[in-house]
Amino acid sequence: MLNRLFDRLASVCLLAAIPGGLYAVDGVVLINQNTAVAGGVTPGDAPGFPVTISQSGSYRLSGNLVVPDANTTAIEITAGWVTIDLNGFSIIGPTVCTTTATPGCSPTGTGEGIVARPGARSVRVFNGTVHGMGSNGIDLDIPDNFQAPNFTIGSVENVTADNNGGFGISANAGVFTSVAFQNGSGIESAIVRDSLAYSNLAAGITVLAGTAIGDSAFQNDLSMMGNPGIILGDAAAINNSSVFNGDLGFGAGCPSVVVNNNIQSTIEDVATSDNAPCLVANNSGVNRQ
Repeated sequence: MLNRLFDRLASVCLLAAIPGGLYAVDGVVLINQNTAVAGGVTPGDAPGFPVTISQSGSYRLSGNLVVPDANTTAIEITAGWVTIDLNGFSIIGPTVCTTTATPGCSPTGTGEGIVARPGARSVRVFNGTVHGMGSNGIDLDIPDNFQAPNFTIGSVENVTADNNGGFGISANAGVFTSVAFQNGSGIESAIVRDSLAYSNLAAGITVLAGTAIGDSAFQNDLSMMGNPGIILGDAAAINNSSVFNGDLGFGAGCPSVVVNNNIQSTIEDVATSDNAPCLVANNSGVNRQ
């Protein structure tokens, strides 16, 4: 009887040692470099990168993920209702963006830290760092699937993205309490709140339709391509700071609202389109109120 019990215990321990699809005690699937190399994190996940998340559920990094080159994606999501807790760890690639007299990122490529593929929706990523990817750090935006039921609702919280060749963070639903610095571009989302974008080569924060509240963008557009610190497209910007970003503080497609912001720029605080009126009021900049 005891031998049979010991055999069963040994079988359980052996299963727990298998790297693919490991579970934490709370039912969260753990991902680390070993599980990525082994594959089998979810059905259809081949060995090596990218780790494919094809099932709804909660996932958590238990170590850093390091991709071998600028064309390799770390994690791709093909299922809906997925949360990824980076758990304080990092997704790391080889790209470095410089802010010297000749700003640029090298090597660039197609690799992304975390990307939503068709079929992914209601995705949340939080609590960690994505560094040095050849393309976007986090990309939770699928423009070809904008219509329900395939529209990805992607949000990012408490993430730092740096030295990525494309956007640091692109998430169509919202980006909160996050930082993007020294990327090709900073943050793009419908809602950006309490976040920081600085020393990005192009625009710091882009809100095409939504709100920017309590954000700070400074010393962006290091490549001097005419990008403002904050870009708005039929959006509202309230209580933000946009300081020393290339030539422009804000670029606003009208109708947009730019109210109660701290703006300091070298040429123009708020540049607006002329096809409709914008509300620009009570900002601290000196060039346009």
